[in-house]
Amino acid sequence: MPNDRKVIAQKFLATLAGGKIERNLLLLGEETYFHDRVLASLKATLLSEENAPFSTFTFNLIETRLEDALDAAATSSLLAPCKIIVVRDIDRLRENQIKKEDEDALEHYLANPNPQTHFVITAEKLDGRKRVTQLIQKHSLTIDCAPLPRDEVFRWIVEKLKPEGVTIEPYAVQEVIDAVGNNLTLLEQELQKLLTFIGIRRRITLDDVGMLMFRARVNTVFDLVDAINRRDRLGSLVILNNLFENDIEAPQVLFWLVRLYRQLLVLKDQKRRLNAWEAAGRLHVPREFAERLIQQEKKFSRQEIIGGFSKFASLDRSIKSSSVSPHFWCEFFVFELIPEQPHSRVS
Repeated sequence: MPNDRKVIAQKFLATLAGGKIERNLLLLGEETYFHDRVLASLKATLLSEENAPFSTFTFNLIETRLEDALDAAATSSLLAPCKIIVVRDIDRLRENQIKKEDEDALEHYLANPNPQTHFVITAEKLDGRKRVTQLIQKHSLTIDCAPLPRDEVFRWIVEKLKPEGVTIEPYAVQEVIDAVGNNLTLLEQELQKLLTFIGIRRRITLDDVGMLMFRARVNTVFDLVDAINRRDRLGSLVILNNLFENDIEAPQVLFWLVRLYRQLLVLKDQKRRLNAWEAAGRLHVPREFAERLIQQEKKFSRQEIIGGFSKFASLDRSIKSSSVSPHFWCEFFVFELIPEQPHSRVS
């Protein structure tokens, strides 16, 4: 029988302090920020600071047996009124790694939990067709830890800054999301940097975001486009690998290239040439980036810009549909985009 007991992570966190906490919890979803927040809040609510280190136990099922986690959960707590058992990576086990006796033992415990134990299973995805998934969901409160859609991420950023007494320009929010994506852990880190950067000021502007977050990243992508325009294959590969070494992954590189080409196309289609301030307003970018875009737009024909989009689409398909490393496809893209120059003959 399916279990309809489900709550989104934000609601669970908001009501945690004032309500009864279920003995069995399933944290399900790919947003690890919610996993971490729920676990931290459970510890803060249920355990004293002194008892927490001795009353929280984590079992990674890649390394330990499910039986060990269940034994620990069933054992009475001697050092504190309750304890928290966290079971990780049940979704990473192959089907033959969970035997019927393991499922039976898990079902027996979940149906008869230790009143001193809060048993927390964490997983990014679970196969609803499997018995182990069905019995976990039947006997547990599921906390939905799915990634937030873009509009909710926008609101999350605004709300996250409110306790600091700080507001943020809408275009600045968009820039942050464009650069980082909807990973809340990374977004929180970037917001902390921005709060430090603005000091005593109470508003984050688009220029603040550009100055702090994107200068090195975007300028490097500008350099990559310059190298492509010069037909400098070796220079393009060096810049590309520098981006990878600085933890900028292939999809992010592709995103910035597509975005930059779109901005070049907007400038190319203007009836008259814009100055840096006009371009910054039209493109919603800091002025220093607008200046570089104006210089680059002069170097590309409209046909070259349009042709770039079809190559970007091909690169995107290759990255998403192939098991080959995305880094390889980016390098292959450079080779396709910049044909080898013919050697001059020696007479």
